[in-house]
Amino acid sequence: MRLTGLERRILEAAAVGHVLDEPDSAETIGRCYRHLQQYGLLDADWWGDDALPLMVEVTPTGRALLRSSLEE
Repeated sequence: MRLTGLERRILEAAAVGHVLDEPDSAETIGRCYRHLQQYGLLDADWWGDDALPLMVEVTPTGRALLRSSLEE
């Protein structure tokens, strides 16, 4: 899997325990979080139907993918 720029920024932020939040982009970013979670690259805790997760953590698979994408 090749990461987009947004996916890379999300994983980098999650690696230090932060949720990426940009003005006027919450829905798009939230979809990306759900996509990465679906593929097992991060764990996210959600509150109801909020656009963004409350807490995130990168999985070992996500760390490996992030590391390999930074080496390219």
